Amino acid sequence: MYTRRNGSRLKLNETSKNFLIKRTCSTNKSSISSLNTSNSSKFFQFEDKTYPEDGKLLDLLSENESQQKSQIYHLQMSSFQIHNEESVQQRYALSDDVNNPQLRRNITYNWHYHNDHQQYLCQDTISFSFSIKKHGIKEMLRAKMVDWIIEVFGNYPTTTTTQTYFRAVGLLDAFLKKTSIYYQDADVHLMGISCIFIATKLEDIYHIPLNDIVIRVGHNKFNSSKIKSMEQTILETLSFNVYFPTPLDYLQNLFYKCFSLNDNYTLQNIYETCVYILKMCMHDLNMLNFTPNLLSAAIVGYAVREYIDTKQENKKADNLKLNKQSQDSIVKIAKIDFNTFNECQKQISDLINTFKCKYPDLHNLELFS
Repeated sequence: MYTRRNGSRLKLNETSKNFLIKRTCSTNKSSISSLNTSNSSKFFQFEDKTYPEDGKLLDLLSENESQQKSQIYHLQMSSFQIHNEESVQQRYALSDDVNNPQLRRNITYNWHYHNDHQQYLCQDTISFSFSIKKHGIKEMLRAKMVDWIIEVFGNYPTTTTTQTYFRAVGLLDAFLKKTSIYYQDADVHLMGISCIFIATKLEDIYHIPLNDIVIRVGHNKFNSSKIKSMEQTILETLSFNVYFPTPLDYLQNLFYKCFSLNDNYTLQNIYETCVYILKMCMHDLNMLNFTPNLLSAAIVGYAVREYIDTKQENKKADNLKLNKQSQDSIVKIAKIDFNTFNECQKQISDLINTFKCKYPDLHNLELFS
């Protein structure tokens, strides 16, 4: 009926969390770092040879040597130029480093996937905004379900992926937006469980068995017949179009355009922080009013800016220049308006600073990341 795809599971490490929250803590604002990490409550018991035209920011971030005992990595912004007319292959050819493993990864990706993936993101994008507007479902209940989905997949760390989470949340919002049936709070639990079941079958090689969905996830509140019936309703409502791009797809695409397939330690920390912020944004319906491409760009811009300011606290003059260069580059690569980019970043910052106050009982993002 539909296919499955596996992806790499990402886990936000302490370094990524720390640089995300350090500045908000210093201004005495509510911070994601202060989220209560006590036991969480259960939700309901519980082939083309062309290359990217946008160029790369391959030299955006690089590691310096460790500083004595602290082992702190600093940010070097050696180049923010966007090489619109220069392919990855050409850049490396200039240095005669044709056997560079990073170059080989880039060429392999571009050869097999890039054009098709760009077309997929452009043509198959859907909007998740106002998903519950026509229903009798409270925003807080939806946020609680989004948070609970994190917990569910967090209990299957070896078989589920980060993409599985975003697929499940995307299915929930897409279904609620498209359905003509009026749903209320009491229906959210069954819908959420069914979306989890569909998502794990789509994304995971070893998906969560139906028996686990009934017993371990649903605590026997719904039998297998009810879950499969809701699954069928969701699939038919979406016309079986369940493999649309998720916000994570846009984030990964933009990150590749900016930094290539770079496994640099600093870049990995920034990427994992971006994923963490994106998960946070999924809780808040206001953030879904932005297009996935814009939201992803704003998150990357925010994470890079926070990293620069945190790691180079004593170089404010340099930081201003580096931040401007980085933000301008991200806007150009993402092909978005600078004003809406800034507005989205502002709302992201506000959400990070107020997340604990706005969602005081939701702790799974912190517990399972």
